[in-house]
This record gives sequence, C-alpha cells and structure tokens, in this order.
Amino acid sequence: MLLKTRFALCQLRWFSSKVTIKLNESFNALLESSEARHRKHPGIVARNVIHLPKHILKAMDIVLEDVPNKPSILEECVQFKNHLHGRHIPVEENESREKYETIQQHLMRNIRIDNLSDAEIEALAKKSRPKALKMLKKYTNMWKAINFDAHRSLLYMIARSSQDYAVLYSIFDEIRTRDKNFKPETVLDFGSGIGTTMWATNEQWPNIIKEYMNVDISLDISNLSETIMKIAHPNFNGIFYRQFMPMSLRPNYDIVVSAYSLIELPNAKTRLDAVMKLWNKTKSYLVIVENGNNAGFNLVNEARDFVLLLSNSSSEADNKDVTHAFAPIFQCPHDLACPRLSADNTPCNFEVGYTSSPLIGNVTTQSERYSYVVLKKGTRSETDGDWPRLVRPTLKRGKHAFCRMCCSSGNLEEIIFTRSKHGRNLYRCARVSRWGDRLPVVKNIESNATIENESSSGDKEESEGSSKKE
Repeated sequence: MLLKTRFALCQLRWFSSKVTIKLNESFNALLESSEARHRKHPGIVARNVIHLPKHILKAMDIVLEDVPNKPSILEECVQFKNHLHGRHIPVEENESREKYETIQQHLMRNIRIDNLSDAEIEALAKKSRPKALKMLKKYTNMWKAINFDAHRSLLYMIARSSQDYAVLYSIFDEIRTRDKNFKPETVLDFGSGIGTTMWATNEQWPNIIKEYMNVDISLDISNLSETIMKIAHPNFNGIFYRQFMPMSLRPNYDIVVSAYSLIELPNAKTRLDAVMKLWNKTKSYLVIVENGNNAGFNLVNEARDFVLLLSNSSSEADNKDVTHAFAPIFQCPHDLACPRLSADNTPCNFEVGYTSSPLIGNVTTQSERYSYVVLKKGTRSETDGDWPRLVRPTLKRGKHAFCRMCCSSGNLEEIIFTRSKHGRNLYRCARVSRWGDRLPVVKNIESNATIENESSSGDKEESEGSSKKE
C-alpha cells in the first residue's frame, strides 16, 4: 500500500508546472554578442525635453504686445493654471440629489415630525434649504464650466501652451514612430482652444496635412488661435473653425483629438455622446488626453472602456475590424479594464519634460503629468507584442530591482528581479528601465515532466525490487 501511495504522488507531481520570466531571446543574443546594450533595450522610451517652436513663441509675444495690464495678467495666470489642474469631474444630478436629501435629513434629525402636518414639514425643509445647499457645496466638488472669454483665453495661452504642446507632441511622435506609413491629411480637434493640436501635428507631419477642423464653443479663444496661426504661418491654408461639431457622421478625419476637453462637459451622458461622435468621425486614430490626476484619468478610462465596448461589440455583429488601444507608451498591453482602478485607485499617468514659456519669467525645465489613450480602428498588430509596461518607477535595493508592471493579462504584477534568479541580462534591463518603459520579456510555463519521469521510473524500479524480495 505504501508503494502504491508513493507512485500515485509521483503521478500527481507529473502535471506540476511553474511560470518563469525570461528575456526576449533575440535581444538576449544581441547582448551576449555585445551587439546591444542594456540601456538601449527595445522597450526603452526616448524622453526628450520638448520646446515650443520659435515661430509660435514669437506669434504669442506679438499678441501680448498690445495687451493692457500685462504684469497683472502674468500673475493671474498662475492662479488660473492651478485652478485648471485642481478641477473635479462634475457630480451627476442623481448623486447631488441623494447627497442633498441626506444633508436635509441630518439637519432635521432632532425635530419630531410625527405631530406635524405636511405643510409644516415642507416649511421646515424650505427654511433649512439655504443651510443644506451651503453644506452641499462644502462637501461636494461643485463643478462649474469655464467661460473662455477674451481675458481667460489669454490666461490659458500663457499658462498652458507649453504643457499642452509638449504632451500632444509626444503622443503624435509615438504614433509617427510606430506607424511609419501613416500620413494624415485631415485632423479634427474637439475643444481646439488656442490650437496646440495644429502646432504639434504640423511639426510631426510637416507639409502633409491639408485640413484642420477646429471645434470650440468659444469664439474668443478660436479668434486667438486664428491670430496666432496667421502670424506663425501666414501662407497656410486649410484651417477651419466651428463652434459645434460637423453634422456629417462619416469618418472624414485621419486623426481626431480631444485634449483637456471632456472635463468641460457637464455630465457623463454628454461626455459619452461626444466621444461616440468623435469615434464615428475618425478613419484611424482617436486621441483623448486629460490631466494626470484622478479626475483626468477617470475621464480617459471612461472614454476608453466606452469606445472599446461599443465598437468591438458592433464590429463582431457586422463582421468589421475591431478596435484596440494603440497607446499609452508604445502600447497599452491589453484591451481589458484598466487594473489601476481596482488595484490601488491611482491614476495611470505619464510624464513629459518641457521648457516653461518665457512669457511668464525665466525659462526652466519642468515636467507635466498627463493621462491619455490612443484608440485605433483595426486589429492589433502582431509586431506590438505583449511586453509588460512599468506603471511606477523601478525601485533599486542592493541586488534587487522591484518592478510594478501592467501585463497583457489585464493585471498588475510586482516582480523582484535578481541576478541569481533571472540572469544577468534581464536583471540589468530591469534596473535601467523606468516608469513608462516596457520590459522585453516572455513568460514560459515550465513543466517538471522530465524530472518527475525519472522519479517515477525510479520509484517503479524500487517497487519492483521490493516485490522480488518479498
């Protein structure tokens, strides 16, 4: 009986397996032959400090020449910039109503209403209404749309032009680098503002784009954008301005952009309606960008999930190409729900370096955090691979490198890389990788079949020998 039990255990162990992480074989061979360097592994993302084009800076400087009270405007733009960054997502009407009713109940908790008539109860509620609204405003992130008049348009130009341009330039550079055959001729910018999308796309694809459709409800900020472009590019044609979205639902634009615009919409229904219209208008790419805080990330993630669910479900029904998340940072490695929300409720954001505008003082190198997604029509390219992406800085402790990564399985994984366990090359690649890079690794499922086979046969021989002795 004992011999049979041992043999059965061996058979169970026959099916055991473990997951190992190994460096990409082709790149590992290059490292072994000294043809490549660890600091230049294929998952590294180039990070350059981005500067506003000189002709744009000159145009903005000309615009400000005739502005009265210029010193006071420069001081005011700092407060305006902080206000833009600290905004929250608008509270939905039903949520606001529920909070108001809770506050009303709290204010009337010590009042006995059993013996009161409905009219008396209504009078008490009306009397407590000002206090309830005041408390609602205090404990609720009250959202308010910004009216971009001529004054606030100038504030936005001074406060946000460098950051917005740097973010959009880096995103378009990612598209141009990965999709070398993509030559956009038409661009739609929803919430176009001062025109940073035009500046960035024109730098990435010079003399290729034939039409820019700028949509912004503010006539003042559109006039400012038009003035800047006429000074910077006096002979450039094909720029159009609209207050509202073009009525046609045909996919007429190669790139559709919504940069820092979803936060300006009053509720989820309006946002998703706008996102659906934007998606229907693009032939290839939809770019959505917001601030890198929790509010911005939630807006981007809301749009990402909506487009993937809507387009992929309809694509399966119509037998059309599906949609995939082309980016962030050389690819979001999956089209599943973002694990950042469920794991630690922190934003999936990135950093870009830029030089501050000389309009507000000495030029310094700063960084901007942003959340974004690039959605592309069509199936995911096989060359994209499924390398995990680092979502936080690598922690280096002695002979360990701690990496937190977003994987193609749709999960966050935390791995401690060491030289002894993962090999010299993978360990060094992990140490030099930074936030936003991809790690060129593959997962292997190793079975203990050979070892267990030998063990099983050995046990079998031992059992036969024991039976002979008996």
